[in-house]
Formats: sequence, C-alpha cells, structure tokens
Amino acid sequence: MKKAIFILPLFLIFFTCAKFPILSDLVNNRIHVILKGTYESNTPYGWEPNVFMDDTLAAYTGAINTADAQSSVSMYIDISEIRLGTGKTGKPDNVTPDKYWIYFTPNREVFCSDNYANGNLNYKLLSCYNDHGDKNYAELFSSGFTYPAFDVPENTYNHLAIFFRKFIVGPSISYSDTASNTPVNQTATFDNRFINGINLMDSIIQYAASDTSKLKPLMFPLERTDLSLKIPSGRDPYVLEVRIFLKNLLMKHVIAHLGGNSTAGPTTFIGPSDWSVNHNSADLNLAYQMGGNVIFTARIYDPANVGSIAITDTEALPACKSYYAVVPSGSTFTGADLPYAATSRSGLTTLNAAGTISNLPPGNYDIYKTADRNLLTAAGLALGKDGYPEKVSNKCTTVTVTAGASISTDISGCITL
Repeated sequence: MKKAIFILPLFLIFFTCAKFPILSDLVNNRIHVILKGTYESNTPYGWEPNVFMDDTLAAYTGAINTADAQSSVSMYIDISEIRLGTGKTGKPDNVTPDKYWIYFTPNREVFCSDNYANGNLNYKLLSCYNDHGDKNYAELFSSGFTYPAFDVPENTYNHLAIFFRKFIVGPSISYSDTASNTPVNQTATFDNRFINGINLMDSIIQYAASDTSKLKPLMFPLERTDLSLKIPSGRDPYVLEVRIFLKNLLMKHVIAHLGGNSTAGPTTFIGPSDWSVNHNSADLNLAYQMGGNVIFTARIYDPANVGSIAITDTEALPACKSYYAVVPSGSTFTGADLPYAATSRSGLTTLNAAGTISNLPPGNYDIYKTADRNLLTAAGLALGKDGYPEKVSNKCTTVTVTAGASISTDISGCITL
C-alpha cells in the first residue's frame, strides 16, 4: 500500500508559520468613499454654540422660544447604503433596480452623538456601540467618515442616491399650552430603545409641503441626477467625496398643534434650517412637511493628482459663518446649491482672514465668498441667521490649479458681502 505525500507550497508554509492567514484577500479597492456632514470640503468650523431659531418662535413665550444649546442636541442617523446610477433623469420605470443601480457600499452605517439612549449607561444602543457610532459621528462632522465600499466600473455616473433609514434629533418637547406649561419629552425609537427626540424621517424632512399625497420621498433616497461623476481608468486610487450639509444648519422649530390636533398645545423640535423651503408651523397639514432643506453634492479626485488654493483676505470677518467657495471656472454659482469645494474663513484677527481649499484636480476655478446673512420667513428673506450661507459675493477671481502645488491668491479687493 502506497502512502500519499502532500507537500505544501513554500509560500503557504511561510505565511502559516508567520501566523498570517493561509489565504487572504488579494484585491485592493481603488475607491475611497468619504462622507462629510459639512458645507466645507476641508477645515470645517466647530459647532455653533446654539441652534438657530425659526422666525415663528417669536410668537411664543417661555421655554418655547428659548434657544437650545448645541451641546444639548442629540442626533442619531442611520444610512442603509449609497448607490450610483448613470441616468440623468433617474431610474427608468421599466428597468429593474439590479439592472440600473451600482451597489458599491455593502454596509449599513450609523452615526450617533451617544452610544447610549439618553446617556443612560444601562440602555446601550447596540448598533451605535458595536459599530462605533459615536466615532463615526465625530468623523462625519470633521475630517469625514470613510464609508466602506467596493470598486465601481469605469463610467460616468450622473445619479447618486443616499438612503436614510432614520434621522432622530432631540430634544423635541410638547407643551400643554403656549405658556410652556407641562412640557413632555417626545420620543422616537432607535435600536429598540426610546430616545428623547423626533424621527425627522417620519415626514418632516421626507416630503415637500407641496407633496400633499406623499408620493415623492426626498430622503429615501436623497438623490441627484446631475453630478457627472467620472470614474477614472487605470489602477490609481481615487476618492469619491460626498458632502451633506448638516453641521451648523440645525434650527429650533415649532409646530403649533401637536399631532395636527387644533386643541392641543405646540411642539418644538430640532431639525435642519428651513433656509430653502419655509416651515409653515401653523398649518395643520403642512407643519409636518418641510422636505427640501437637506442638500448634498459629490465629486471625484485622484489624491496623487491634486493641488490647492491658499487664500488671503483683509476683509473683516462678518458676525456670522462665512466661507470661501470654489467652482469650476465658468460654472454658474448662486449659492442655492453646495459649491464644488469650500473652506471656512479663519484668521488670528477679525481683520485678517485666510483659508486653504485642497484636493482640487488641475484646472481653472472661480473663487467666491459666501455668508449667512438672511433668514427665510413667510414673507421672504429677511435679515437674520439661519445657518445657510445664501449670500454670495461677485466672483472674486479665477485661479489655475496645478498638481502638487499650492497656488496663493489675495482676494482683498473682492466685493464686500
């Protein structure tokens, strides 16, 4: 009887002895997805001390029209996935989802201001705790969260969709009357735990006020079909940067009648500013629908083939959030959409501002200043602050960016905002 002799290949013996897996994933994804919750593409501001106040709060007294400190706000965001498609008008009705969408982000991701329900250590939020939701949250609103992703076939993708499952923000408080008697915390569920707050996805940011039949969801998915995202050929890595403007856009709102009941007291809640679509707080049907105030943009760049613009400016910083923004030269920029890239204005004194916009592919860029000087009311724009920098200067200058270089420009002569 012959005995069979098996000889392991040398590389398997080596890796086994070295305590590495015998077989490993030899595929390196080129794509690097960065998700940001900021207006800025780099160097974002810190959090505003207080949330902004909707103009309708002025009609109320007591705690109802008292500003909430940013430190008291909690936020829990659940995103199921991000998808890409090529269509410029969305997915055709006669095409199945698997034939249209590129499913390149396999993981559900959570972003939690706290890994425990209402800070109670006895009520752990398992998804937040196990998936480092608090760390994800911090990254989302600073340098950006690296969203796990698979490579995408080379193509031009016009359609990007972000599928929000839950978006809970607290506090949300109902009152028995307009004098703020008998306040009661409103609650929503996240990971089967009750959290003080309101799920904005139930209706508030999901549907536009004009969508009375609730036929067009705006957050599942939050989408655009005009992005022209070109996946480069070759083997070099590239970045897909997605920016959703949330940080420093939070506002305190009021709904005049809890649950649409005209005999009930008001409810306050924290949510995105109504900078684009005014919140009608008194209408029983429209008060719970203010979709259209959450916007995003996306861009692609090769980190080995980018430059930056270093901006100096002697204009005094205004008493509001202001930014430097760039768009590809010749593009129309009115401030109604997020710029291609942007940075906060910073400086050691109020008479000296500076900022650097980085990770810009080679090309020509127009520079603008933007600032938050207006508040949207039922009568239209009025002086005030709502978190959104809708005030846009004339074009300051045009700069040519080259790879591997930082181009300096002084825009001190740019028209004052």
